[in-house]
Amino acid sequence: MHPQHAGTGGAYLRDEERLVFWEGRSDFHRLALQALVHPINGDYSFVLRHGIQSTKFVQALQCSVSTSARMCNPAGANAGSALYPEGTEAVFHTDPVASDASFDPSSATHMTEVTDRIGFRLLYNDATRPGWAYYDDDGSFLLRHKVKPMILVSEKGGGHGDANRIQDGFRLIWKACPTNCDNDFTRDEYMTYGFVFENFDGEVCLPPGV
Repeated sequence: MHPQHAGTGGAYLRDEERLVFWEGRSDFHRLALQALVHPINGDYSFVLRHGIQSTKFVQALQCSVSTSARMCNPAGANAGSALYPEGTEAVFHTDPVASDASFDPSSATHMTEVTDRIGFRLLYNDATRPGWAYYDDDGSFLLRHKVKPMILVSEKGGGHGDANRIQDGFRLIWKACPTNCDNDFTRDEYMTYGFVFENFDGEVCLPPGV
């Protein structure tokens, strides 16, 4: 997954740029993401930003005069308890706190404020789930909002067979969990909505310390 459009080598990335799926691993610097992890031990939340344009963070599209008919979040940058509207687009955008020069990702105070609004945590398809019988299921995980019961998924596709294949350019959108996300989804739904970590050679792996 990466920006729909970005400058050569990551030289430019505009606000409200869609996050999409696309085949291949070429042009790494233009496409890559970087995770900033919360500094408190035991808090595994993180924010995602562009690997080169470090002021552009993955977040829900905020409604504005430029969003037109795109599905967006009317609450803006405020976290609140309300869910994003179903199908709200995931985009790259500057953040009023995290994009400021004073933002310190080693500060627990700074990172708590930011991750509560636009942060993520991982839900693993393995025995970390209560009552789950699968101990090593290809390293797949769901990408969920830190505090809202919502996950980030492909707008279409993800199921078994070519007819359900995720196509180049499919957007990433927000989907509400039935309850709290942690125990809502079956093993097959993890395969449909989930992600895996891959190295440059295409090998599925988990990052060190996960």
